[in-house]
Amino acid sequence: MTIKLALLEKRNKILAFFVSSRFISFACFALLLTACQVAPGTPYAVPTMPRPPEAQAIPTGAPTAPRPPETRTVPTAEPLTLVPAPTPTPPPTLAITPTAVPVVLDKWQTYEDPGKEFAFRFPPDWGGRGYTQAITRTIYPLTVDFVWLRGPGPATAPEFVLMYNWPALDPLQPVTNTTAWSSVGGLAKLFLYPNCATTFDSPAPLTLSGQPTMGAKFVAQCDRLYAGYLVGIVRKGVNYGLVVDVPAEDWDAWRPTFETLLASFKFAA
Repeated sequence: MTIKLALLEKRNKILAFFVSSRFISFACFALLLTACQVAPGTPYAVPTMPRPPEAQAIPTGAPTAPRPPETRTVPTAEPLTLVPAPTPTPPPTLAITPTAVPVVLDKWQTYEDPGKEFAFRFPPDWGGRGYTQAITRTIYPLTVDFVWLRGPGPATAPEFVLMYNWPALDPLQPVTNTTAWSSVGGLAKLFLYPNCATTFDSPAPLTLSGQPTMGAKFVAQCDRLYAGYLVGIVRKGVNYGLVVDVPAEDWDAWRPTFETLLASFKFAA
């Protein structure tokens, strides 16, 4: 019985201590809440967070004023001097009245190839020159040898042109007596009538220096209409082309001279 009373008394002390502690805590909380309240009418200041400092670009040098627009001086254009391309030297003009009818052959001049491969006769009042011409409109460079003769008088005087020693333009199709006239026509168009409308008749057979070959008539519309005749032939692997022309209205008058000139063309034996 004594033990129970002692335990009961001890419990009551603990309970009394706990109640007094709770009362003190409650009283302190009430005092703290009262102190923290804002009186009516007092403006409430919202706390603000401090702004982080802004990053500013620090200039590396002193500010410069805007650049004024540049003024450039345009040089005065100088006139361009064009140097004309060299032209072949024309044959000399002989002050002799040409004769359309062939004169006696013993008075004609003779042209002989330096290599003694061919020769022909031409009227005594004709003049000209020989030269080599490059063919530039091909894949690889080619050349053609020329003998150019012209009768005396103005630029419309009759002409005779001998082209020879040019290689085949197509190695797979070598030139023959049957096709040589076509190559001669192409070269004549390229060198003799580059700016003229040229029309060739169908080729016809003829005999030149004892060999059967082909020739063709043609007309060329240049500053005026020209009439002509060409023939091609192959000898020992060398190609030859003979061309004659004259203003169309003079063809009949000069035809005997042309026929005599072509007939005099001979290859060496």
